[in-house]
Amino acid sequence: MAEPRSALVTIMAGVVYIIMAIPYAGIALLFAFQAFKPGQYIAIGGVVPPLGLGYGTMTLFLGLSALSAYAGLAATCRWRGWRLLLGLATCAAIGIVVVTAWIRLSGGLVGMPLITLAIVFAVALFGLLSMLIEREPG
Repeated sequence: MAEPRSALVTIMAGVVYIIMAIPYAGIALLFAFQAFKPGQYIAIGGVVPPLGLGYGTMTLFLGLSALSAYAGLAATCRWRGWRLLLGLATCAAIGIVVVTAWIRLSGGLVGMPLITLAIVFAVALFGLLSMLIEREPG
C-alpha cells in the first residue's frame, strides 16, 4: 500500500493533468477556427498561431487533451495502467516543450512568453516525480 504522502503527490499530479487538458482543447479550437476560415487568425496577446496547420494540428491537440484528461483521471483514481498513461502524457508534454522551443529559436512564435514553456515543463516534471515517488511494489 502506498504511503499517504506519495498518494497525495499522485493525486495532485492527476488533477494537474486534468487541468492541462483544458488549454490543449483551447489550442485545438484555435486551429479549428483557422482551418474553417483560411487566411484569418486569432492573435492572443501578440502570439499568432502558425497559419496552414489547420485540421491536422487540431486533431493532434484534441488527442493530447483526451490523453491528458484520461491520464489525470486514471492517476487520481488509481486505475490499472495509470503509470503508463501518465508516462505517455508526460512524454507528450516534454515533446511539446521541445518542439515549441525549437520553433521559438527558429524565429517563430515571437510574442509567446517563455513562462508558458516553463509551466508545461514543470507539469511534465511533476508527472515524472509522481511516478518515481510511487513505484510499483516488487
